[in-house]
Amino acid sequence: MEIEALLNEPKKSVIGLSIPMIISLLLTMINNIADAMWVSGLGADALAAIGIVTPLFIITIGIGIGISSGVNSSLARFIGAGRFEDAGNSGVHGLILSVIASIIIPGLIIIFLKPIIIAIGGADVLQPSLDYGFWSCLEALQ
Repeated sequence: MEIEALLNEPKKSVIGLSIPMIISLLLTMINNIADAMWVSGLGADALAAIGIVTPLFIITIGIGIGISSGVNSSLARFIGAGRFEDAGNSGVHGLILSVIASIIIPGLIIIFLKPIIIAIGGADVLQPSLDYGFWSCLEALQ
């Protein structure tokens, strides 16, 4: 988008800039719905496990979106101010932070998955939740 369009039509610009995020979240929800449809044939416990683990997956994705939004803002400010070296530095640090977060957060969830599931009320379907949660966290690492 051109700068004039951003300044002259902010409502239209915000809508245009939000479309990629909306598509990303929609695809995430479609993935979760597909999981639920496939697993529903396995029984109520398996479906309950998906319902318990999905918020953990969404939290992981939300943290990634937050990091990318912050880095995007930082890059835009530096580039707008003509500070290209600082923009490159910000980009490198954002990349490093996103790699660290994408390893540490799912790793911590895997380590503490059992107590987390019990704490959010999944003790009745603990084993299916552990199984699905483990593979969901590994998927988030990719």
